Amino acid sequence: MADVAVTPTGVLSATLPSFNEAEDATGTELTTVSVKGIARGRARLALRFSDGSEMAVHYHVLPPLPQQVAALGHHWAQVAWLPREFPDPFGRSASVMPWDREDGRHVLQDSRAYIVGLSDDAGAGNNLGLATKVNFAPVQVSA
Repeated sequence: MADVAVTPTGVLSATLPSFNEAEDATGTELTTVSVKGIARGRARLALRFSDGSEMAVHYHVLPPLPQQVAALGHHWAQVAWLPREFPDPFGRSASVMPWDREDGRHVLQDSRAYIVGLSDDAGAGNNLGLATKVNFAPVQVSA
C-alpha cells in the first residue's frame, strides 16, 4: 500500500501502520488501515496501492451511540408519533409512523403496503425500536 487520503478532512482520520504488510494464512498480503471517526458526516477514504491502482471506501460517521440513540428516540417519540386523536381512515393511532424527511410529515399512503402498516413486514420496526429505546435508555418527560 502506498497512500491513504480522506476527503473531506475533519470527519474521519485514517493512518497506515508504520510496519510492513503482513500475510494471511493463504499468503495474501494484508495491510491494516486505522480509521477513527472525528465528526458526524460523510467521508471518502481513498487507498492508493503500490501498483498504481486505487480503491475508494465511503463512510457515514455517526455520533457516539448514546447520543445517536437519544436523537432517534426523540424523533420517534416527538416527531414521528401519530397522536391518538389523529383522523385516519384506517384507524391507525398512538403509534410511530414512517416519516418523510423531505416533506416533513407522516407517510400514511404509499404504493408499497408494507411501509405504512403497524405490524406487517417493515411496519413494526419503528414501534419495536422505540420500545427498545425506552426500555434500555429511558428519558423522563414531564407532561
